[in-house]
Amino acid sequence: MTSSSVDASRVRSVRRGRVALLVALAIALPMVLSTGHASASAAPKKSASLSGPASVCTPGQLQPSISATIESDTFSSIVVFLQTSLENISKKSCSIEIGPTSPSTQIDNPDGTLAWNNCYVGDQPGACPLYLVLKTLKPKATYSWSTTWPPTPSTKVLPTPGTYTFSANFSGTVAPLTTLFVLAN
Repeated sequence: MTSSSVDASRVRSVRRGRVALLVALAIALPMVLSTGHASASAAPKKSASLSGPASVCTPGQLQPSISATIESDTFSSIVVFLQTSLENISKKSCSIEIGPTSPSTQIDNPDGTLAWNNCYVGDQPGACPLYLVLKTLKPKATYSWSTTWPPTPSTKVLPTPGTYTFSANFSGTVAPLTTLFVLAN
């Protein structure tokens, strides 16, 4: 036997072995799954005492709020307290999605351009991590998010006087929320 015929023979043998393994899996897998299903259905039912994850909140289950409160209105010391929240006003627990982008919050300058958003880092635009987690709200429970703006004392350029818009958007639950606040001279 030559080297090439030995190699060809080995390749055929390996292929036959792979085919046999695939056939065996194709035959055995349905039997394993059906056996697992049968034993699972024969087990006593405990689902009545267990509660699964809360369903996703609908807009009708939530009372949203938003506020921007100015602590100091002198031009050299402006601190605006920003808050947004969702209260579960229903009689059932439900879940909302929260994370770096929910709520997504921002402040728009008087001219409509972006002044700040919750992904800013060190007073500069940054990238928010892209993950959300479910937060269960029991009946009458509230989820709140808050911060101050300007976000750090290192802000070199103070906001100009005018009417600003603070907005918040919770992922997949309620319509975006907005409120206005006025910075005077």
